[in-house]
Amino acid sequence: MNFLSLPIEMGDSRIDSRYRLVIAAGQRARQLMEGNRPYIESRYVKETTRAIEEVLSGKADIIFGQEALKAILEERRQRDVMRNRTRALSWESLVDPDR
Repeated sequence: MNFLSLPIEMGDSRIDSRYRLVIAAGQRARQLMEGNRPYIESRYVKETTRAIEEVLSGKADIIFGQEALKAILEERRQRDVMRNRTRALSWESLVDPDR
């Protein structure tokens, strides 16, 4: 039986609903896919399953309210900066192929 088919025990964690688990694990999975290191050793390979395991184990920090909103906006800003840099480098390589 795999990890996801087991009943989810939320216990004393800050996760108070399955909805919050999905949102937190989704954000953590995105971080893992972008290259962040896992917080725990896991036998699972998929980032989504690792993220669920990290959130349920309490190793992934979960923030709420205004603090969460600020963190989301900062993450989006950083992602936009990286995307713009990539576009600029791509454009430069088209204009000057020797780069």
